[in-house]
Amino acid sequence: MKKSRRTQEELSRNLTGFEGDSYIEEEIKKLVQKFEINTIIETGTFLGGTTKKLAQLANQVYTIEVDSENIPEATEYLKDSTNVTIMEGCSPELLRNLLKRDHGNTLFYLDAHSHIETPLLDELKAIAEAEIKPVIVIHDWKIPDRPDLGYDSYNGQDYTFEWIKPSIEAIYGNEYAYYYNDQAEGAKRGVIYIHSSS
Repeated sequence: MKKSRRTQEELSRNLTGFEGDSYIEEEIKKLVQKFEINTIIETGTFLGGTTKKLAQLANQVYTIEVDSENIPEATEYLKDSTNVTIMEGCSPELLRNLLKRDHGNTLFYLDAHSHIETPLLDELKAIAEAEIKPVIVIHDWKIPDRPDLGYDSYNGQDYTFEWIKPSIEAIYGNEYAYYYNDQAEGAKRGVIYIHSSS
């Protein structure tokens, strides 16, 4: 679930996709091409702004939203994106069901959270259980030595690589690479990109 208390400016920026950050869009385009991505799975639909951008990059997009109040507006906003499937519910549970099927080369855009909790570790566990090695992009990341880029923290736990490292190794073993965004605009949030190195 995304942050619910937003200004009109923030809501408008959200609908531009990637919180107004075209650098994220360009990087995902590169990853889609490099890894021949067929399917993108997003957690945290909110109003569908980023979903619409993702729908332009892959054959199929699945997007998961836990807050039922966001579903009608997102559905209306995405009505012309015929390759998008909106799913309502808890992202780790829905991921487990979704990943019982083969979706080809997959990219995950993980951005589901509320003010008080984050399902991220459970989402990564669901991916590990599927025994796939996808591309993973996580929004709101804490980037070392970049205090200018915003990030999330829950119950005193910042979004850091050290926090998710065991989860990432459960997915890829030791054969993975990761990097951060070095440019940002719009909301100016940190992003981590992870993929197999084999």
